[in-house]
Amino acid sequence: MLNGSEIMLFIFVLSLAFFAFFDPLILKIKLLAIGKKEKRFDRIGKRFLSSSFRTFSQTCTLKERLITGLMHFFVFWAFVLFLLATTNHLIEGFIKNFFIFGNYKVGFLFTLLIDSLAFLVLLSCGYFAVRRYIFKPEGLTVPSPESATVLFFLYTAMVTYLLFEGMKISSGDPVRGAYLGEIISSQIFSGNNSQFLLHFLWWAHILTIMGFGIYIPRSKHMHLLAGPINLFFQNLEPMGAIKPIDFENEERFGIKYIEDFTWKDQLDSYACAECGRCQDFCPAYNSEKPLSPKDIIVKIKKDLLPQAEFLLTKKNGEFSRPLMERTFFHDEIWSCTTCAACEVTCPMMNEHISKIIGLRQSEVLMEGRFPPELIPAFKNLETNFNPWGVGFTSRKDWTEGMNVKTFAEKGDAEYLLWIGCAGSYDERNKKISKAMVRILAKAGVDFAILGNEEKCCGDPARRTGNEYLFQNLCQENIKTFNKYRIKKIITFCPHGYNTLKNEYPQFGGNHEVFHHTEFISKLLSEGRLSIPQTSQRNQRSQINQINGKNERNQIDEINQTDYITYHDPCYLGRHNEIYDIPRELIKKFSKEPLREMKHYKFHSLCCGAGGGRMWMEEKIGKRINHMRAEEAIESKADTIITACPFCMTMLSDAMKDKGIENISILDLAEFISKTD
Repeated sequence: MLNGSEIMLFIFVLSLAFFAFFDPLILKIKLLAIGKKEKRFDRIGKRFLSSSFRTFSQTCTLKERLITGLMHFFVFWAFVLFLLATTNHLIEGFIKNFFIFGNYKVGFLFTLLIDSLAFLVLLSCGYFAVRRYIFKPEGLTVPSPESATVLFFLYTAMVTYLLFEGMKISSGDPVRGAYLGEIISSQIFSGNNSQFLLHFLWWAHILTIMGFGIYIPRSKHMHLLAGPINLFFQNLEPMGAIKPIDFENEERFGIKYIEDFTWKDQLDSYACAECGRCQDFCPAYNSEKPLSPKDIIVKIKKDLLPQAEFLLTKKNGEFSRPLMERTFFHDEIWSCTTCAACEVTCPMMNEHISKIIGLRQSEVLMEGRFPPELIPAFKNLETNFNPWGVGFTSRKDWTEGMNVKTFAEKGDAEYLLWIGCAGSYDERNKKISKAMVRILAKAGVDFAILGNEEKCCGDPARRTGNEYLFQNLCQENIKTFNKYRIKKIITFCPHGYNTLKNEYPQFGGNHEVFHHTEFISKLLSEGRLSIPQTSQRNQRSQINQINGKNERNQIDEINQTDYITYHDPCYLGRHNEIYDIPRELIKKFSKEPLREMKHYKFHSLCCGAGGGRMWMEEKIGKRINHMRAEEAIESKADTIITACPFCMTMLSDAMKDKGIENISILDLAEFISKTD
């Protein structure tokens, strides 16, 4: 179709387009090479299958915003299939009437699909323009020249393709299955066979596609290329596990300079679509704190690219500018509760928490800068092995009057019941320890505790960046485990559960770890624990007894339907994907209906205590535990059940602050043991 001069012009333009496309792409690949090494090339088959499914199914975009996700689904598949259509379009320029599928029926179906996708993309462009520039959702950047540019390219590419198709048909070249082309041919061109117009529309479509291709690696739409690759290199280790620092061989601890991020951290920034889904569910962001998970990722790219020349040519011993108080800020990184709401909702599976913890590690270990409230917490962990600072010799005082043996007294037991700091020292959470003892005793479980030999698992230290203190506590606990040949551990604290199960193996602590919800379910399945036939009246009476309430005050409630709601602890749910077991136990042990809060399961709102926030003052914005308490109140439930001592404390405090006295808050172990 093209004449000789057009062919020469096309070759020249194509050469420029290839250079313009690959130049920034190669630069970004080179920058990946300066990032810290990280092993992400294991389990190739699993990575390939997982990333392929997420990419081609687009479930990652459909999950959170159905209509928006559906529009993105159309654009994605148009992007994929138009690669073939555009290839055919290119060859048409050299071979008149060329069709890649020949006269086979599949060609008819392909053209039919391409026309349909072109229409759906035009519809999507209108939807995205209205959504971004009229409704202006909070998670999106408005105004956004990048998004406007991409919408222009998408719209123009579809329009020029359909017009070219219609012009071909008008010129006497039938295109089977091109129903939109037929309409355009009859309604717009109506027998016009102008070769100039045909060539013009061919060039218009090709140049639009080239322009779009050149723009992609220069914009946030780099995620079209980097996203599937990022999904391939997703984290296959437990989400709740922080990577250890090698204190013997590393010179800098944590993340101080842009070079301290790993190549995967940098790839995350390339893959980020800046869709804002992560901040939609971030408790810090939604409680008006200066943290946006989206910004944490985007700032890496914005700091990295302007320094590209320096980073690629710098000599040994030279470093870029420090990140803190220039790119990232104190209140920003210390607002994070490490709840993982951002990570479970990110379409690209970006990893926000490790970056924030890395910045905290540098601040604590290298600069000695951290919130002043952590000074006593660190000191208490060092001297008394718990963040409260209560003498370590009183760790087993809660067992007074109970027949609970330590390993030192018993010598051996099948299970270690890990009590944790909250269960040992906090008056409210001691009731959970006692309830768990009653359940284990009733089921005839052979268990013992460590008593005064137990030390904090180290979660508060690690999440607040004090990796050195964490490793000391971890190694001392592992030494104690080995001393008593402990193989199986039960705990009711999700933070201890996550640390013992997912992080202690990094230091040789390989044990079978059960959260008490898992273990109680196991006892039921083995027939070692039965479900008593307790009336709703007796259940309510015993709940009130545990909470110190007078039965007389509840007479009016007994004849009403009582509702239960369950609060998902972040480190049990999102970090370890235990959502259904607690709910199944509640339903088995209660005749009271379970009513979910507004946010539940993987979208559950954090209580506000994670990431070391339990020991820091909440001075900015709304109190996160108050926000969660409000959701519980809105559920109209009479009883809140949780499975975490931190959540128990935060929810109880929030209810007291609000003056709410008619809602009971129980741990699942208390709820079950009350039926004894």
